[in-house]
This record gives sequence, C-alpha cells and structure tokens, in this order.
Amino acid sequence: SPAASSRRIRGHEARGQPSPIDGSIALQHSVGVRPSDCDRFGELSAGSGVQFCADAMEVWSLKSTNNAASSTSSSWRAVVRSSDTHWVRRVRAGEEIVMTVEIRAWLRDGSFDVSFEARVAGEEVFTTECRFEGLAPAKNGIGWGPAPPPKAFRRLWIG
Repeated sequence: SPAASSRRIRGHEARGQPSPIDGSIALQHSVGVRPSDCDRFGELSAGSGVQFCADAMEVWSLKSTNNAASSTSSSWRAVVRSSDTHWVRRVRAGEEIVMTVEIRAWLRDGSFDVSFEARVAGEEVFTTECRFEGLAPAKNGIGWGPAPPPKAFRRLWIG
C-alpha cells in the first residue's frame, strides 16, 4: 500500500510524499517551521536546522526500509555524525521549508555524506553538509552498533 500523504516526525508533519526530483538521485522533503523550532528572536535555531536534516533522512530511511522484507533493514537507523551549515537568510516561524536531499558519497565504513539545500518560497535559506552513520541493534542484543545501510536504502538513492 502507498505511504500516507503526511507523517509526523518529532512533532512535525511532513507534507506530501517524499519525491525524487526529475529522475535524479536528489529527493525532496517539506516541513513547516514551528515557534518551538525558533530561538527567542523568532528565528529558526541552528540546532533545529540540523534536526530538520536528520528528520528528512529518517523519512527516507523509513520509506525505503519499511518496504524491505528483512527485520535487520527495518531496525536500521541513520544518525548525524557531523554537520556544517551555511546560512543565507533567516527563517521564521510559520514558513514552509522545502529541503532537497542528495547523497554525495558512500564511504567504506558504512557512513555516507549528504547535502541538504533548504528553500522557502523558492529562495535558498541554508545548506547543510552532514555525515551520517548507520546504526542497527548490536548482535549481542545490547545497545546499537555501526551498520552499513540496507540494500533497500541504497537502491532508493542509486536507482
């Protein structure tokens, strides 16, 4: 069955279906900025901007792994290891951010580099480069350990 037209991630409602862009491997994700995402001046906080990136990746990993048959792939998670954000302009509560997400590199240790471009009403507001690390339940059943992305997740990006 098709995915729901909206989904809640950490209190946000992601509107519409995540969608590939014009046959490329870049994907889009939309999110509305809430007052709780902003600092005391009513502007999107840097931490919330990175969290939006993590949320966009979570939407995509859930979309790809929910369709996979293996229980290993359905418990896999991508977490931010490092990030670097460049702000172009301020973002305020009530604005809708459309994020373009593109995987730039797959690394040998199972991590991967991702670029995020955030736009409001077609205008670029910030870009973020993140390195994500894959995690899955540890083989001994205690905690989480490093794990490469499942094949279903890689297929979503590679085509």
